[in-house]
Amino acid sequence: MDWIEFAGAGIAAFALAATWLATRGHGQAESENLALVRRRRALRDELQRVVPDDLEARQLVQAAARRLGVSGSSLEALEAAIERGSRLSDSQYLSVN
Repeated sequence: MDWIEFAGAGIAAFALAATWLATRGHGQAESENLALVRRRRALRDELQRVVPDDLEARQLVQAAARRLGVSGSSLEALEAAIERGSRLSDSQYLSVN
């Protein structure tokens, strides 16, 4: 093995190590983002089940976001809107019966 082959192998090893260092941890961040997206989607589905009217659901989320001081797309706002929607639907159900 002459010095050119040795240098080439060294450069290849360096490039491989640099690529590994640059990309490590990205898969974990993507899976955390994916988990957030899935959780947000599940909460939106639950809100749709609790409050079928889109306008009313949106208003509940916006009111919860204002009350909590968070974004309307935050998980906290969605959870609060679901809780409020559940209480409203339960009270409407009780007043009918």
